[in-house]
Amino acid sequence: MTDVPFFPQRDFQCGPAALATVLVQSGVEIAPAALEPQVYLPGRQGSFQVELLAATRRQGRIAYVVKPELRALIAELTQRPAVVLQNLGLEALPRWHFAVVIGYDAATDEVILRSGTERRQVMGAHEFLRTWALGRQWAMLTLVPGELPATDDPDGYVRAVADFETLQGPAAAIPAYAAAVQRWPDHRLARLGLANALRTDGRIAAAVAQFDVLAARDPHDAVALNNLADGLLQLGCRDDALETIERASRAHPEPGRIRAAIEATRQEIEASPAQGGATCALTEERP
Repeated sequence: MTDVPFFPQRDFQCGPAALATVLVQSGVEIAPAALEPQVYLPGRQGSFQVELLAATRRQGRIAYVVKPELRALIAELTQRPAVVLQNLGLEALPRWHFAVVIGYDAATDEVILRSGTERRQVMGAHEFLRTWALGRQWAMLTLVPGELPATDDPDGYVRAVADFETLQGPAAAIPAYAAAVQRWPDHRLARLGLANALRTDGRIAAAVAQFDVLAARDPHDAVALNNLADGLLQLGCRDDALETIERASRAHPEPGRIRAAIEATRQEIEASPAQGGATCALTEERP
């Protein structure tokens, strides 16, 4: 990836420089100096992964941690660079370092990095694997909401989107959840995340369509049924809402948090004014 930017790293500033490299590559205009207060810990003379993840989300990007496998890392390099954590020292005497992997040469079995003061550092795969393994094979991508990792990792991706949503809000996460649902249509948490984000964003009809899919696939999914009933009520479909909350109640008779939510929804439906023929024909609305 010859067009990946390069920010020479001063002593102990590898974290801000590496993060700025991948953020700029993803379309964020930012310099390492602007990231230093967010990721650099003067007392520790360095950065930790958690700071890089949080700073990525603050810049409107999804921080996705790559599966700790060389095969997965190489697969991601077909689309974008990755920040990696290396230990350039020994396990007993570590020298931690963040670099950006920009390529892999299969013919020579070499990894190409933006690292330190070297714009193009070429490292044998064996040596790279040694330093990366000592860093517990940690690698991170900065994804624009709606972009997906190259590897098939729905659980890891949805977790990353949920963390992003916590900081940026449901509206910002909708494109990411929608992309996940399109790629992994049977993944419950991806669809549930999309439905809840749509509902919170006020897009009730679109949310109801997603909850309806979940309830159809699993008639015992009390969470989806409860949220579907709530959405139907908001659309003015009182009769449908009442029938749906009864299904939720039968699906989850045990006491607890979910049961309490079901009873609260039931009370809200029963307190709403009855309307003649208050049923709805659901039509799917694209998020």
